[in-house]
Amino acid sequence: MHPEALLRLSQPSVAKVLRTTRLEMTTSATTAAGILNIPFIVRHANATSMKSTFWIMELDAPGVDGEPKLAMQYLQVVMLDFFQRRDGVPGLIGWPHVSTNTLEKVANNGCAPEVLTSG
Repeated sequence: MHPEALLRLSQPSVAKVLRTTRLEMTTSATTAAGILNIPFIVRHANATSMKSTFWIMELDAPGVDGEPKLAMQYLQVVMLDFFQRRDGVPGLIGWPHVSTNTLEKVANNGCAPEVLTSG
């Protein structure tokens, strides 16, 4: 089963979703702001690329402190390179490490929101 299909099964009903914001990020170990790994990971299961998609949903239900209820789902695929292939094909064995989750906002942390910038 495709991981995105699993997320759809745990999604709030479409009638309850007022708005969805979709965020996508892709990076690799070869880009300047890419993936950094500790030496142990590089030697045994080096993460060479990552693609993440986040869906932030505003629901038609009361949430925290009178705000709309928020839910977030994400799908992340990290490609891991292991040892040399043994089938005569050049290169390393590559394997996808897939993570999915559905989260619901249940509380505010009491801090003012922060704006993060790069630079």
